Amino acid sequence: MSALTTILETCSECQTCVNECPFLSKLGMTPKRIAEDLMSGVDPTKVYPMSCFLCGLCRSVCPFSLDIPSMILQARSELSSTWGMINACHRLFLADDPVFIMDIYRRQKGISYEGMVKENFNYAFLPGCAMLCFSPKATAKLYDMLSRRLGEVGLVELCCGKPLYDLGLVERAASWISKLEEYLKKSGCRSIVTACPNCYYHLKSMFGGRIEVLTVYDVVGDELKGRVKGLKVTIHDSCPDRFEGLFAKHVRSLLSECEVIEMKHSKKRSLCCGAGGLVSCIDPSLPAVLSGNRVEEALETGADVMVVYCYSCASLFWGSQPTVNVKHILDLALDTEDESEAVKRGELSQVIMKVMSEQM
Repeated sequence: MSALTTILETCSECQTCVNECPFLSKLGMTPKRIAEDLMSGVDPTKVYPMSCFLCGLCRSVCPFSLDIPSMILQARSELSSTWGMINACHRLFLADDPVFIMDIYRRQKGISYEGMVKENFNYAFLPGCAMLCFSPKATAKLYDMLSRRLGEVGLVELCCGKPLYDLGLVERAASWISKLEEYLKKSGCRSIVTACPNCYYHLKSMFGGRIEVLTVYDVVGDELKGRVKGLKVTIHDSCPDRFEGLFAKHVRSLLSECEVIEMKHSKKRSLCCGAGGLVSCIDPSLPAVLSGNRVEEALETGADVMVVYCYSCASLFWGSQPTVNVKHILDLALDTEDESEAVKRGELSQVIMKVMSEQM
């Protein structure tokens, strides 16, 4: 049974998800009403699925755990493949596109990982696109730690391809995963180690056990523990970690010698930072609402630092809420300087605007 059919038959329209989600609240529709609307077909007049963050909060608060994001993804697939609802902004975040902004940003900033990228390796260190851009010093330190622990480690500068999947570009997403898998197997790779929760859950799902996927905390968490002490912190939990909570558990363990004050929405009920679903390319006002709501909750805790464990979340907060002290757990544990000041100065935004203007 499809997610849409299940929602049609099960949703009681209790409004719980609508009250929690800015997307549903602005749309003014329950999941059941959305399902009824989508049942009549998807066309260019129904662009609202592209404004969903795909964060899963709706599912986590639903008394029936209805999979609303899967229904939205199906609609996005039809909008993208049949109606071409991909704009110039979307293209910047698609790994198979020549204007993929993460590659362009690293080139323009002169960020290089020469010597870490190898032809043959047993373990692939796949930091994630955002970490490669926004914390090259932590990336290099982690690479050294992993190499000492595991032996033959090669740094992989490729994207996991999740944005392709999130936009409903199913064939392109599958093709990207196939190319990534072929590259890894050709290199002799047995396992992937990643620092990114998006990469971890996406690759684990896409590879289906054909290649082992680990977190950096699984491998070197014991070396990182005890390095962060005496801080008063709150933790922003990442959306893809919402249901399994593996990263949330690791990060709280690393902060065991700090005072941790939980926000109103945390762990399974965490609020999206605003970066999810590439909504900013369709409705920039909604991500601003989400990041504002999140920071408001963080400030209410009285914490000195909001700790994140996703560099996409970090860069979103640095750019949209520059007065708030946001640090990635790895930069805290490794005592490394991130690229937050560059993001706050607008360097990423400038690169994005330049590339978009060249597309016109």
